[in-house]
Amino acid sequence: MSNSSAPEVYSTILNDNNKVVCIFPHQKINHFINRIRASYPGLFSLQNSKLKMNEMLLRDKLNEIKLFEKIKLNEIEIFNQLINFNRKIDSEFRSRISRSRKETELYTRIFESHRFFCLLYDDFSWVHHFFNYLENVLKNNIFLIQ
Repeated sequence: MSNSSAPEVYSTILNDNNKVVCIFPHQKINHFINRIRASYPGLFSLQNSKLKMNEMLLRDKLNEIKLFEKIKLNEIEIFNQLINFNRKIDSEFRSRISRSRKETELYTRIFESHRFFCLLYDDFSWVHHFFNYLENVLKNNIFLIQ
C-alpha cells in the first residue's frame, strides 16, 4: 500500500562512506499522487467515474507510461507542470465556442467539486496527453508558469 512517509533507500559505495540515496519510481509516484490528493481534495474515489479518479488506476497508468523513468524531472517539478497542464485544459475548454451540453455539465461538476479539469479526457487518456505535454515542455525548455 502507499505510504507517503515511505523511507528512502540508502546504500553505501565500497571504499567510500558516502551514502547514496535511491528513490524508486513507485516512491516518486506515491509522492506525486499525495501532492495531487492534497491539492485537489475530493478527487479520489474507490470507484472510477467521470467526476472522480481511482488512485490505483492512476498509479497503474503512471507505471505503464514510465513517467518518472522517461521524464527527467523530480516529482515536484512534474507536479508543477501538472498544475500548468490542468490550467491549460481549463482555458482551452472555456475558449471553445462549440461545446455539448454533456461536456458543459461535466465541466461545471468538476469546477464545483475539485477543479481537476484533466478528467475532461476520458479513461485516463489525460495521462498520455500530460506525458506528451511534458515531453514538449522539456524539448522547448518551457518551464515558466503560464
